[in-house]
Amino acid sequence: MTATLTPPQATSGDGEPPAEGATKKGGAKKLLIIVVAAVVVLGAAFELVLKPMLFPPHYRPGQPVPAGQIVSLPQNTINLSDGHLLQVTVALQLTAPASPTAIAKDDPKFLNAELTVFGALTQPDLLNPAGRTAAQAALLQAFQQIAGTSEGAQQISAIYFTNFITQ
Repeated sequence: MTATLTPPQATSGDGEPPAEGATKKGGAKKLLIIVVAAVVVLGAAFELVLKPMLFPPHYRPGQPVPAGQIVSLPQNTINLSDGHLLQVTVALQLTAPASPTAIAKDDPKFLNAELTVFGALTQPDLLNPAGRTAAQAALLQAFQQIAGTSEGAQQISAIYFTNFITQ
């Protein structure tokens, strides 16, 4: 006498085996979830990676440009034209399209511009708030010429004095 074993069949809860379409519906739902997840991931990857590379923003004159990082230049000690000294540290407000690493390569040019602008001034010029504001505007213009533009926008939008001592 030979006995054959048959594997047990899954039932649908009422003792009957599941219908053929029920297993296909579960597989279709899983496939739909996988497809939707893949579309979401690909959409996010396009938005974050490919779109900036393929379609970089171009700014027009007068169009506001978002602010980027603030980068500090090394401290600089400068002889003023009247024989006094100025010790100054300048921070640059970069715009969003600016590259901080590219800006860092121009540090010597920025320090030279500081020497040129401040070297032509006297201590009384810098003690006056209007004189400091004028020096700040002249430095910003010089720094913008050095840094140039990226994507149609200036790379430097403002400068700040983080240390300013005259003697």
